[in-house]
Amino acid sequence: TVLNFALTLENLEAQLYQEALAIFPPAVMQKAGLSAFQLTDEQTHVQTLQAAIQAAGGTPFAGCQFNFRSVLTDPITFISSARSIEAAGVSAYIGAASLITNAGVLGAAATILPIESRHSTLLNLFAGGSGTPQAFDIPLAPPQVLAIVGGLLQNC
Repeated sequence: TVLNFALTLENLEAQLYQEALAIFPPAVMQKAGLSAFQLTDEQTHVQTLQAAIQAAGGTPFAGCQFNFRSVLTDPITFISSARSIEAAGVSAYIGAASLITNAGVLGAAATILPIESRHSTLLNLFAGGSGTPQAFDIPLAPPQVLAIVGGLLQNC
């Protein structure tokens, strides 16, 4: 379902930040403007989505593994990749909004979207770009999101 797709993206983001924080020295991450708060946010999003799925009578999907070898080679590649992943997440939430019919589920997604957008803004700035590179975010359907992040997913 839409929420399980969002849960997979949030798990991907949480695992990405967790691995980056374990690989790169804290001083390097702090210099880049990153810290454990992004990881904590993503873990909270995972918990929120799991609860929303269960409240709607569903079962949270937990079947994906992630391969970050190509994006955790150095801090610059990590930030660039995280920037793309967060932007895809924002666009995925926007694209999914019209597919969500349960008010509680929509509420959960609506509380996560602005935080994902803030993460995206920070990563844009850390990468030397504009905080808001365009006036509107682009809604993406699941196949379009998978075209961006699918190479990081394994055994789904």
